[in-house]
Amino acid sequence: MENEQEKSKILGTLFGSINYDSEENLSKFIDDINPAQAAYCIQQALTFAHMNGVFSLKESEVISKSLRILLLSSPKTEE
Repeated sequence: MENEQEKSKILGTLFGSINYDSEENLSKFIDDINPAQAAYCIQQALTFAHMNGVFSLKESEVISKSLRILLLSSPKTEE
């Protein structure tokens, strides 16, 4: 029953994995996004696009490697 209540609170989902419950909260998230959250969103967007056939296998390979390089070279931020 609780899971059904949680689902009814979800207004939308970004990239198949990031839920939001109001336009105001989505706007606040976008306005206040930090580097770690931005990297996560990019990773989720790319994964979602790949899963939906947007990229060829070669494109996915290049994107995956590029993302790993960016994530490994960026300094870790404390939240």
